Formats: sequence, structure tokens, C-alpha cells
Amino acid sequence: KQCSGWKSAVLQTMQVFNDRCAGTFTEEKTLSLAWHYRNAEKELGFLRSRELITALSELSASLDFQLYEGEKVVEARARGIDKGTTAAMLMNGSNYDFILAIGDDRTDEDLFKVIPGGQFSIRVGLVPGLAKYNFRRQKDVIVFLEKLVALEDTEREGPEVQEGDERSGQADPLR
Repeated sequence: KQCSGWKSAVLQTMQVFNDRCAGTFTEEKTLSLAWHYRNAEKELGFLRSRELITALSELSASLDFQLYEGEKVVEARARGIDKGTTAAMLMNGSNYDFILAIGDDRTDEDLFKVIPGGQFSIRVGLVPGLAKYNFRRQKDVIVFLEKLVALEDTEREGPEVQEGDERSGQADPLR
């Protein structure tokens, strides 16, 4: 497994910092670990994040992972793995009708970079970057997704066609 060597050492270090700063937590993903401090007291969370980065930087010199800093998160990932490489692997050889990538962080730029033309990428926050579109706030994303789902539900219902309808000559296969 690509991250078995470094992951336990990084997890242990992050857990020490969870104990040192209320409101922080560690999220374990398949190829990464993320230390979140968005719920911590602002100044203390920032201070502890600097200390964690220093501690993990020392570890990364001898272990195979990279550090990334996001919006109130410190992430350690297997070297060479990011959201873009992961998305590219998932899309490889597939022909999707619709792709929507939404992010609010510098680390999402790797994802936006690999989204094919004609598809949709949205950055939350008015920050210049590689996303095709920007939404001001996270609330705007929720409203957008609700409208998208409502549109999908409308399309799924299809036209009002009844069995033997002379306009189509066919029965509605969804009834």
C-alpha cells in the first residue's frame, strides 16, 4: 500500500495536536490525512497549525508524503497524489456526460486543472484560479445543487405521454 509507511507516524503526530488544541480533528482518507482546525479558537488554531507543519516537515524528509496547506486544514498526502491525479485516474478511458467539480481551497486547483473542457468547475469564494465559475459563498453552492436536483427530477418525469398517445405512438416506458 502506497501510504502505509508514513501514515501511522503522521496520524500519531496529528493526534498529539488534537489533544493540544480543542476544536481540532483528524480526518483519515485512503491516501491522505487531514488535520482540521476550523472549529478551534482562531489564534490558537493558527499557532498549532504552524507547529504541526514544522513537526510534519521534519517527518516528510524521511517518509514518502507531501504537506499541503488549505483553508484551516493541514493535509499530508502520499507523494505524487492530489485531487487532480485522482480525478484523472477516475476519468481515464471513460466518457462522462456530465462532470461537476466544486472546491473552496487551493488544493482544489489540481482538480480543476484536469476537468475536461465543456464540463463544470466551481470555486467557492471570489478567488482567481482555474475553475470555470465562482460562487461567493458555500450557501450559493447549496442553492445551485438544489436547483440542479430539481431540474433532474423534472427531466426524469419526462413529457406527459399516455399509453396510446397519438403524438408519440408509444407508451411511456417509465410508467
